[in-house]
Amino acid sequence: MRAILIILITLSAGAAKTFYIDPVAGNINNAGDLHHPWDTLEEVFRQRKVLSGGDSLLLFNGHHGSPVIRGNNSLFITISAYKDHRPNCRSVTFDAAKKWQLAEVIISPETSPEYAKTTLVKINRNASEIIVENCIAYSVLDSSPWSQKDWVDKSCSGASIEGSNNTIRYCHFLNIKHGILVESTAEHNLIDHNVIENFAADGMRGIGSYNTFQYNTVKNCYDVDDNHDDGFQSYSYRDGQVDHNYTLSISSYDDYFVNVGNFDLSLKEGARAIDRGSEQDAPSIDIVGTSRPQGAGFDLGAYEFIDLTGVLHEDAEKSSPFSLQNYPNPFNPATMITYSVPRTAFIELSIFNLLGEHIATLVHESQTAGEHAVLFDANQLPSGIYLCKISMDGFEDILKIVLRP
Repeated sequence: MRAILIILITLSAGAAKTFYIDPVAGNINNAGDLHHPWDTLEEVFRQRKVLSGGDSLLLFNGHHGSPVIRGNNSLFITISAYKDHRPNCRSVTFDAAKKWQLAEVIISPETSPEYAKTTLVKINRNASEIIVENCIAYSVLDSSPWSQKDWVDKSCSGASIEGSNNTIRYCHFLNIKHGILVESTAEHNLIDHNVIENFAADGMRGIGSYNTFQYNTVKNCYDVDDNHDDGFQSYSYRDGQVDHNYTLSISSYDDYFVNVGNFDLSLKEGARAIDRGSEQDAPSIDIVGTSRPQGAGFDLGAYEFIDLTGVLHEDAEKSSPFSLQNYPNPFNPATMITYSVPRTAFIELSIFNLLGEHIATLVHESQTAGEHAVLFDANQLPSGIYLCKISMDGFEDILKIVLRP
């Protein structure tokens, strides 16, 4: 009996804890509980607060500085946003660190009292098993006022990985110089389902060995200097060769893709890429999670064609005035759907599953011309692909949105 009691006491003493961090109402000398939170994430690591594997740090709204996360853990320690909060940092660095998970944080020098160019996420060579997910990282949220000189002088790099066995997934890097850089010392890293949008140098770089880049979107390169800009740069090989390289020049984009002007490169019905791919080494899902194949064979490219007959009316106008988008995508549990209304009209915006079954109506009213947004909360729905359909005066548009597990 004594041995059993000792075991129970040991397990209780080692139980994982949850700490709360509030830049507005917290104090670093507090206990760190919900009613007595610490102040900023940066200060928690500067003061070397004692943490153990399995612990959780929940961040409240406000600015958390530029934390340098250190410590090697046997179990993951999770740092994430408190429910319905959107905490922010100027930058985040992992140094001499192992088994840390960072999620749901905004990372930008624009959130800091003073703007300074930096690398937003750094995973140093002595850091491993780091997971960064569902974060938004940007130099500035709106780069439209920037001049060419501003892009050169002010744009931050998104993420730099020098360590091994790390993961960056479901993150959005916006208005940056470089996107995600996996350096020569980095091996066995996973770069998965990220968006690199508006960049001025290289979208992604993969110099190290044995790294996996999958289901990422890289778009909108700004040519602002003499840098050799690439969507992906570069890769190396040793005992082997690179073959089966094809360069295709396509000028009639509208014949193949749904809406090139709005960066929707989903395949149109009848596109020659449908069923033309090879099953050899083909991924089982496309970039938005659609299972492959959907037809007689695998489709070429990032998107598998889905027949939307029964959801989109045959007599609907083909061109769309809506600029229908959502962020984040993939998402869990909620995503913000944005769209443009060209003139005052009755708008209906609804969600369907892939069977064409109605899930929810988000908008059913007359709206004025301009930009609009509506939140879709899928908290009670199973993960998978859904269709967001908007209609107005004979115009329709459909957007595939992905609710991730």
